[in-house]
Amino acid sequence: MIIPYLSSTKNSDDGLMLNGVIFDQILAFPIAPWLCGHTGRRFPSFIGSLLLVIGAILHCAAQDFAMFLVSLMIVGFGGLIAVEPWRMLVSELGYLNHRSVLCNDSRVGDIWNLLHGSGCIMGLAHPPLLQGLFPLLQVLVVYLLPESPRHLVRKDRHEDARKGYEDVRKVLVK
Repeated sequence: MIIPYLSSTKNSDDGLMLNGVIFDQILAFPIAPWLCGHTGRRFPSFIGSLLLVIGAILHCAAQDFAMFLVSLMIVGFGGLIAVEPWRMLVSELGYLNHRSVLCNDSRVGDIWNLLHGSGCIMGLAHPPLLQGLFPLLQVLVVYLLPESPRHLVRKDRHEDARKGYEDVRKVLVK
């Protein structure tokens, strides 16, 4: 299905469309580290991924340019909020020599989202819905992981940090 309102945009609308994600990433940039420092890594990752899923649904359901732009902005804000803590959590829980592989594997979802999200630029309505696939998976599994040991130590919860670290190490060794 071709999106009719994207085929007749003005040049100024094209600029908004191309930079819609960037605008809210700029807004989320100071918020993400603050959230990670005060609430840990899992909560911001959950909230950001949930925003990505909501943005993907709105992206697919957009009936006019304004709704389309709002969905892009939600994707931009949620994307930055989700990516920062997720990669920190993965790198803090992984072995030192596994961190680069684990962080790069988390980028596979970004590439998948980019390829399927590009369908909207071509004027297709349903591929953006697939953008929500990996964030939905992240929403479902983020609370199965232990909280960041660094965050727990910072909050003087040393025993919880040790237990979470040991649980992850048992899974990785098996």
